[in-house]
Formats: sequence, structure tokens, C-alpha cells
Amino acid sequence: LSFMLGVLIVEAVKLKFNEHPRIHWHRIIIGVELVVLTIVGFIPAGTLNTLANILVSFTCAMQVEGFRKMDGKPFATTMCTGNLRSGTDNLFQYLKTKDKQKLSNAMQYYGIILCFIGGAALGAFVTELLETKAVFVALTGLVIALCILRSDDDKLAEGK
Repeated sequence: LSFMLGVLIVEAVKLKFNEHPRIHWHRIIIGVELVVLTIVGFIPAGTLNTLANILVSFTCAMQVEGFRKMDGKPFATTMCTGNLRSGTDNLFQYLKTKDKQKLSNAMQYYGIILCFIGGAALGAFVTELLETKAVFVALTGLVIALCILRSDDDKLAEGK
């Protein structure tokens, strides 16, 4: 139910802010994720694990629903299997046709997977050190994404 709610909220935010001249809906979604995961970071370990899982599921849904394409291609931000399938399919298409764009697509998907693996390894290491407070380190990635989106908005406003 929490996952479903996350998807519904993303779609409602997209509907309301998709054409907004000053506020990009992606920034709203990342902002909500930041707030919810910050709350998770303050939940005492072991006492409210179910609540923490519900909130993480909610943010996962927002991430999956809100960030589904990169350079016009579908991709997943929270799991690798779809990206692995797409990358391998593009690699096969390149081997079959020698279309360099297919190779570029495959490398992009494999690059996303390598980032995912790096993030998972870093997450495991940080979790060993910080336990449930490791979520605060994960917030860094969302802050960086928010800054990138802000930078892109500034470039669009300047006509670049």
C-alpha cells in the first residue's frame, strides 16, 4: 500500500506541476524523498522497523515512478535487472547490426549498473559503520541530484 501511495503521489505531483514555469516536479519528488528518508534516519533501531520499511517503500516507489528515463531511454534507479536486460539487448543488437548507437546504449546501461554496484558496496560498508544511521549518507546522493536539477533549470532559464 505504501508503494502504491508513492506512485499515486508522483503522478499527482506530475499532473499539477508538469507545466509549471518555475518549479520542476522532479525537484518536488526529490524533496519529499529527502524529508521522508530523514525521518527514517531518526527512527530508533529495532523499535519501529515496520514503520521504517513502510517509509522506505514509499520513497522507493517515488524514485521508481519519478525517474524512469535517461536520454529518452527507459531505465530503473532502484534495481538492476531491467537495466541488465536492456543493456544486453542493445549489445546483442549492436553485434547483429554494428549500429554504434546500440553499443552506446548498452554501455550507458552497463554504466548505470556499475554505479548501482558501487552504491550497494558503499551502502554495505557505511551500514557496517553507522548501522541504521547510514540512511543519512544516502541522502547525499539525493542532494546532489537536487543540485543537478537546479543547475539544469538555471541553464534552461538562461536559454542554454
